Amino acid sequence: MPDLLRVLKAMADPTRLRLLTILDTEELSVNEMVRIMGMGQSRISRHLAVLKDAGLLEQRREGTWSYYSIPSTLEAREVLQAYREDSLYKRTLDGDGPRIRKVLKDRQDQSLQYFEKVAEDWDDIRHDYFGLRVRNRALAGLIPSNWVVADIGCGSGFLLLAMAPLVKKAIGVDISSEMLRVARRKARERGMKNIDFIQAGMDDIHLKDAILDGLTASMVLHHSPDPLKTAKEWARIVKPGGKISIVDMEKHEHEWLREEMADVWLGFEAKELKSFFKKAGFENIRVETVLEECSTADMGARKTANIGIIMLTADRAG
Repeated sequence: MPDLLRVLKAMADPTRLRLLTILDTEELSVNEMVRIMGMGQSRISRHLAVLKDAGLLEQRREGTWSYYSIPSTLEAREVLQAYREDSLYKRTLDGDGPRIRKVLKDRQDQSLQYFEKVAEDWDDIRHDYFGLRVRNRALAGLIPSNWVVADIGCGSGFLLLAMAPLVKKAIGVDISSEMLRVARRKARERGMKNIDFIQAGMDDIHLKDAILDGLTASMVLHHSPDPLKTAKEWARIVKPGGKISIVDMEKHEHEWLREEMADVWLGFEAKELKSFFKKAGFENIRVETVLEECSTADMGARKTANIGIIMLTADRAG
């Protein structure tokens, strides 16, 4: 009974119901909720605390930032399902929908603007960020010569151009037209004719289901607003039995990378990364730390981050 009373009390407030509606669509940071709702941060934080205490929200910390979402517990799902059937839910969602979409678009645009700006210099930045050993580890064991493979977030072609000579077809996917322009130029200069290029976001790729034998993504996933959604999209385009090789950063506390490198996640823990891909439909998942660190610098404050690198390999479940 005390739990039920906490739930009923938590939902007996228009602002908290509005928060539940917004967070039922997407995991959001406190700052993003401030923008959507047009309220002060302290006020929103108080309401979030009540909802969290009632078990209707869960909190994920990324450095000093906090993200909130609806938990996967049965109780929370049942409560939200009942609320979704009320007309207030739809009216609230209709009212806040444009602002939610604007916030999510701004997330994507921040990352896109960064990569459009640095496309010509990306090889030099990437060299400092992670080196040849990471590329070779990401490619290891992927590549029978009759395979079709994709490099998601291919950038200026670091991994893509290394894979292309080894396979039947390579596909470079990137949201940045400038990155793709640089990669195309390099492929043309090297006479590589078995590469296709697709301009698309990492979680909305214009490929048919189960078309790939292999997929790799290096230093990409931490730019995703929703890594589970992204992993599910990658699962969609990989054949049953196909392989993936994902390289990213270990969990870290370098907040300035949000601004300097347009990062959304401050790296990942091994169990966190494994959970995303298991839920997405992969099996035989192996996660290991690569014996190398990525390095990057905050040019304004002259700070340097040396961050561990983590690699996940897995098979698409049949």
